[in-house]
Amino acid sequence: MATSNKLMNYAVKEYLRTLHHKKSIRAITTTAILLGLPFFGAYSYFFAVRQMKVDKVKVKIKNSHSNLKGLKICQISDLHFGPTNKDKAHFNRAVDLINAQNPDLVFLTGDYYQWDPSYLHGLPRLLSRLRAKIGVYASLGNHDYGSCYPGEQKNDPFEYHIIKEAFERQGITVLTNQSEELEWKGQKFNVVGLHDYWSGMMDPDEAFAQTNLQLPTFLLSHNPDTIELVPYSFDVMFSGHCHGGQMKWPLVGTLVMPVKNEDFCRGLHQITERKHLYVNRGLGYTFRMRVNSIPEVTAMEIE
Repeated sequence: MATSNKLMNYAVKEYLRTLHHKKSIRAITTTAILLGLPFFGAYSYFFAVRQMKVDKVKVKIKNSHSNLKGLKICQISDLHFGPTNKDKAHFNRAVDLINAQNPDLVFLTGDYYQWDPSYLHGLPRLLSRLRAKIGVYASLGNHDYGSCYPGEQKNDPFEYHIIKEAFERQGITVLTNQSEELEWKGQKFNVVGLHDYWSGMMDPDEAFAQTNLQLPTFLLSHNPDTIELVPYSFDVMFSGHCHGGQMKWPLVGTLVMPVKNEDFCRGLHQITERKHLYVNRGLGYTFRMRVNSIPEVTAMEIE
């Protein structure tokens, strides 16, 4: 019986995983939910994906070298801009909400595209409207390297360096195993960005090689699983990837999560006395439905 249950669970997870990259499976699943749960399904499909919430978060940095109290950081993640998710008004609303927070920094944490490279240049132009006193910094997600799932054949026809160049032409700094030392009101701090975990190019040693570890440090890494793989000191890691569970059903929760530690699918987590992880729920989707996971703009203030 135990073996049978394991096989059943595996089959269900494999089916749900294919939602990311098989149009026929997405169509069958969407139709089944819309017909089986007509009101709930219609709300999730037509309305929930277009909602948006500004989540206000305060984080106290426990670093004797830090004097960043009052620093404002906004974050968005997982836009998945492409043929099934091309509502520019939705993303423009996120930009307006961010600008209304009057942030010092804006962080973007990957998975900007989905499936079709003809959408490449429209998104950086749209995001060029972001306003931040210090700047806009980004890391890349697995779909920006063409990877839908580790170990699987590349599904999205994207090359990360082309995306990096397109963003940087619009004034958005994309950090790929790189760091920058910045300053706010006389206080120096670091922003470090990693290649995506599933890309096979993530290298914390390279990323932190020129980093003063005594300074307050913010880390951009799309996949929250990397929190266990970075042996260096930092204060807050900003991630996305999980879409907050995307379809978080009552009682049973999310059936499939693309991370090893399913506790790290959304929100703020304190890892050590110094280290924090924040996981943004994302703005978009790969499978067009959201259940109990409203698209998010994060507005964080350092205490």
